[in-house]
Amino acid sequence: MVRLIIHNVPIDFPYEPYQCQLVYMEKVIISLENKCFALLESPTGTGKTLCLLCATLAWREYKKRQKIEQIDKVYRDILRIIYTSRTHAQLSQAVKEFKSTAYNSICISVRGSRNQLCIHEGIKNIKNPFLQRKKCTQLLSQSGCLYRNNIASKTKDYKNLCMDIEELAFMGKKDSVCPYYMSKELSDESEIIFMPYNYVVDANIRAQQSVDIDNSIIIFDEAHNIDKICEDACSVELPLSTFAGLLNSVKAAARYIKQHPAPADSHLMSISLVGTFAHNFELALEHITLFDPKAPTFMDGSYLYELLDRSCGLRYDSAREFLSSLECVLSLLEGNLEGTAQRDGSAPFGPDSGRQRQFDALFRIMDFIETLFSEKMKNTEEVALNFKVILHAQEKDDLLVGDRSKCSRVLSFLCLNSKFALKDILGTSHNIIMTSGTLSPLAAYTTELSLSAFLTLENPHIIQKEQLWVGAFSCGLKGTLLKSTFRTRDDVQYVRELGESIVCLANEIPAGLLIFFPTYGVMNNCVQTWKKSSEGLNIWEALNMMKPVFVESEIPAEFTAALRSYLQAVESRRNGACFLGVFRGRLSEGLDFTNSRARGVIIVGLPYPPVYSYKVLCKRRYLDLYRSARVSGSEWYNLEAIRTVNQAIGRVIRHKTDFGAVVLLDSRYTSGTVIGKLSKWVRPHIRCFKTFEGVSETLRGFFSTFRCEGSMYKLNALPNNLSGLNSKVENPIPRRARFTGKRPKLIIQKENYECTLYRNEHLKAVHYASMDSKRSLYADLTGTTQLDQWSGSRCASARSLQRLNKPSFSQMLLNEGPERDQ
Repeated sequence: MVRLIIHNVPIDFPYEPYQCQLVYMEKVIISLENKCFALLESPTGTGKTLCLLCATLAWREYKKRQKIEQIDKVYRDILRIIYTSRTHAQLSQAVKEFKSTAYNSICISVRGSRNQLCIHEGIKNIKNPFLQRKKCTQLLSQSGCLYRNNIASKTKDYKNLCMDIEELAFMGKKDSVCPYYMSKELSDESEIIFMPYNYVVDANIRAQQSVDIDNSIIIFDEAHNIDKICEDACSVELPLSTFAGLLNSVKAAARYIKQHPAPADSHLMSISLVGTFAHNFELALEHITLFDPKAPTFMDGSYLYELLDRSCGLRYDSAREFLSSLECVLSLLEGNLEGTAQRDGSAPFGPDSGRQRQFDALFRIMDFIETLFSEKMKNTEEVALNFKVILHAQEKDDLLVGDRSKCSRVLSFLCLNSKFALKDILGTSHNIIMTSGTLSPLAAYTTELSLSAFLTLENPHIIQKEQLWVGAFSCGLKGTLLKSTFRTRDDVQYVRELGESIVCLANEIPAGLLIFFPTYGVMNNCVQTWKKSSEGLNIWEALNMMKPVFVESEIPAEFTAALRSYLQAVESRRNGACFLGVFRGRLSEGLDFTNSRARGVIIVGLPYPPVYSYKVLCKRRYLDLYRSARVSGSEWYNLEAIRTVNQAIGRVIRHKTDFGAVVLLDSRYTSGTVIGKLSKWVRPHIRCFKTFEGVSETLRGFFSTFRCEGSMYKLNALPNNLSGLNSKVENPIPRRARFTGKRPKLIIQKENYECTLYRNEHLKAVHYASMDSKRSLYADLTGTTQLDQWSGSRCASARSLQRLNKPSFSQMLLNEGPERDQ
């Protein structure tokens, strides 16, 4: 460990930190000391998670020692750290980093849902989370749960373990202890708790999970989407088809009551209240006048409360009573379901679509009411300003712009200000730190979150300039303008030019290649056009001949299978593989494409949000009306696209020795306005090209300086690989190494030999200056000393050696091919 002192805070760091890491930790310390909101951007591979953990934990220990002899409630309470991220895979990586710190002896916990942690056979298979929670609660109140009862005897042992969610679930099964309630038990004494975003920003989930944020340090890692998550936490959608399911659930509850001779008066009142609500509110929504049946209808946020009061008499003072009535109907529905199961012999919670719709309708209405009448919604002026009520047709996120389909109508209560979800957190927590590799542009982010006092950082990358190649192209291979818009996406000439350009680039980019499209519709249209026959090979066949191509699917299981096949192809094939995906999809974030898994990223177009989406229309109108002094609707719309591009670009560099190329195939990336909004660490590398002339040689020269397995050439290590091939060379450490000639090649000289690595089209040639060395090397590789097989060439051809099923010397030196038999 290396001891650092930053603003008087001693920090134990696992290794000698880089300058950007020191700056990052300094910003964290300042933020903690001043209780200041922090927005910290540090590119992937700069160790931001480790820096964040070490700095925060060190500051906490420093304050703990500073106040050890004083009874200071404030400093005793702020010792808890809540570390959040988007997915549990990212949280598992954070726990792994925590284990490598000097502070790993403290008690931690990882929070997850019952769906992830429950090990009870009768509960874990229930898919609906509301129903799963209710059955678990019933089990605990009735006969008790064996796994839950074993927690007390194991809590002390689990306090000393650092486990991610998978390890916790495994240990729970092994010890017959409920992992879900064990995580909650550990949280009471943990000094750092790892959990997903929504456990903090969603007030309903925070209450259900008993998450206490008072005087806590709250960290949002991978926070590039936190503004949308905050808005979604306060928003709710209600398809009008829900009311049919709600009425059916009321009828099922009534049937259950008829089977019992003396139903309670409260049951009858609950059924009557819920049934009346379903009928009257649906009728009120149907009578709303639509100016254009095909377009969304927008109303102020307060309109929905007025409508509920006028049609159903539902207000803040009666919301709790109505929720109790919904709970009562839910209990009666469960009783009816279990009675039906006993008569029919079916499973009480089997996959019956009609029953499931009844439960889903009840849970959706409960979520709708809880969101509308939560504590933070009591300020009617703020609700009217920051929320919109929209009645619209149901839409898919990946519809092409302008493509509308006839779907059922949906009532949306939409939050338009992300700070609204954060205001209770900002008021009770010690401070908030948001960090990611792609927060740029930060000015727009602070505006989006409506921050007044904050601390920002845009860190550079730790890589050298030689490790990243970025090219922006105005035209394609044959000179066609590259600009992906709604008009050009169906233009066959543009799509074919795009495909031919990608084929040219794929020929020069080794190993794994990721290609991102704006939407699934655009990607599928390109694939279909490329597959159409033309003279000779079509574009799709040509691309597959260079690299096997895999396509991202919207179905999770199919995507997982394609990803597995892609990774296997990258590892097993010399030329690697190609994966086509979409921005904002599974491929664009949350996955670690390190080293050869992504040597190149190709960006197709600018991924603007769907322009006719009701959310986009509403957000732009809101910004133009109320926040035009800071950022307009159009500026926000452009920034949404740039943020998404920055996230996709981050797939190519994952650590300090990684390298790769980023290709921007759209003329708009050559403008200074767009370049200035890309991540700070990317901007210095961008080169603009009007044509493809010379690009192949430039890319080939870039990759020629690297090993294909993913690390930079270390010149002083290269000759060590020769030691077993030429006995005449002793301790072959080079005195000098240089690049020479127009053709890319590397010459290493020492005393009586000179080794030249020629970089031909396939990176497969080597020359040895000494004839004795040449004869010895060739004999060692081929088992023969006949120089006539060398065809009089000064260069050992990899192709000729491959015909003998022997690896070439460059393969061995670059670790590109099969290893020699020992």
